[in-house]
Amino acid sequence: MEHNPHNIGTKDYFYRSFYKNNVTGLISDKIYDLMEDDLTVNRGYLKRHRNRNKAVVREETLFNEISVVPHEEVLPSYWRDLMKVKPLSAKTTFDDFVDGLRESMLKFIYENWDSNKFHFMLHSSGWDSRTMSAVMRVAYENLGAEAFGDFVFVCWGDEVPVFKKIMERKGWKKVNYITLPHHDDAFYSYFFDFKKLYKYLNGTSSYPLNEIYWALDILRGDERIPDDDDKIEMWFSSHANRVFSEVIWQKENIIQEYSDKNFYDISSNYYSAMPCKVVIPIINYYTMKHIMESDFKPKKGIKQRISRKLNPELRGLPRVRIPTGQVIPKKYQLKMMKDYNNSWYAQNLKPEATPYMLIRHNNWWLHWSAAALIDYAISKGINVE
Repeated sequence: MEHNPHNIGTKDYFYRSFYKNNVTGLISDKIYDLMEDDLTVNRGYLKRHRNRNKAVVREETLFNEISVVPHEEVLPSYWRDLMKVKPLSAKTTFDDFVDGLRESMLKFIYENWDSNKFHFMLHSSGWDSRTMSAVMRVAYENLGAEAFGDFVFVCWGDEVPVFKKIMERKGWKKVNYITLPHHDDAFYSYFFDFKKLYKYLNGTSSYPLNEIYWALDILRGDERIPDDDDKIEMWFSSHANRVFSEVIWQKENIIQEYSDKNFYDISSNYYSAMPCKVVIPIINYYTMKHIMESDFKPKKGIKQRISRKLNPELRGLPRVRIPTGQVIPKKYQLKMMKDYNNSWYAQNLKPEATPYMLIRHNNWWLHWSAAALIDYAISKGINVE
């Protein structure tokens, strides 16, 4: 990877998109902060959106004047160091691999944990969350409650019953975990507020929800976490699926390929939308290096086996599979269509877009989010052509 000319992300472990206004030269992780004066719609962008991993389109945005800054210029410098790691260079056993995984994550936590920050940790019923919170439990016990500082684990939806049992068996106090209502009227009212889409989607998206932003907002509204963005860090186990499918047991160093593919995914865009710092502990240098170097006989269910070894007290607790494709309630379908049909985008570019009424990835949401972003720009007095 090339030198970081913008000095972005060199002192942290952020994994997020950055945007550049090609006219002014300004850079931000919030695309809406760069929308100035006159904007012209890149009419071919949405047609090519499905192929964003390809170099020819991955740096495009909805506007000709704004581009995505290439990952080589903004990812923290440790990604360049990972390019030097020799894969499968350390023979090991499964037990030693798990021990090394835990120790590498602990090293990262000890070096980066700030007890003055409020730590907002997303947790599901899944293996990745269990692995993260198992390591967090060790860190908590080693550091002590005072040095660990204020924190809360958060879960919502169908995974809540198992999540609560995980928290209880791991010895966390009730004050240290919170559950949120999900797919109720307040949930849909939040996500189908057309005037706020620009903020939590941070651009165009093939998926209509940014639930990590929603969770942050809900807890702030209940005054359960600080209002000051600089006082909050969000930690969660994102990217574990990708690391354990795309990086482990590879014979070649594929960090460049991994970054090419995953940096331009909408999840990176969602992390950019967040007003607070986002930390994904599995993709720190120490843990990624350990995973890449470790050579042991692969077996199916590696993440489940890791979690079980780290959490023997959780044996018997199932992982809850998240249902997808929920039908949007009728009144929000009607609101969605009214907002879209009244938008500049619908009236000038795509009046015939086919609506989609399920919470699932679909091209309809690209048009819907594009319409909201343009309407926001126009509301700020920006001329869009």
